[in-house]
Amino acid sequence: MITYKGSIRSTARLEVSGTLCKQDYLAALPVLEGLHQKHRPVNYVIELVDFHGWTSPAVWQELKFDATHARDFGRVAIVGETKWQGFATKIGGFIFPAEVRFFHCDELAAAQQWAGAADSFPRI
Repeated sequence: MITYKGSIRSTARLEVSGTLCKQDYLAALPVLEGLHQKHRPVNYVIELVDFHGWTSPAVWQELKFDATHARDFGRVAIVGETKWQGFATKIGGFIFPAEVRFFHCDELAAAQQWAGAADSFPRI
């Protein structure tokens, strides 16, 4: 599941949980597309909460979105709990068209600041 948790200026906060499927991306697309129409570049703080990965169709949806908006990304802070998430972030940083950095879940404030949201996100 992808849950939009709010935005501050051009920095959006998402929570990603479970195993992502194609329908998760399709449900999130209207919000994400709206952000990219309103702001360029868009920075992200993506919190991985009980995240287990992606299905193949979900990976394809993400790649299509990333390719469509290749020049619209600023910084992407991935906030997670496990070593494999940190490793995946490093690998993704080589192919993803943005500056990507992994933060441990106890570094959320640092992730938000690095991504461009010096203020706290509103609670939703």
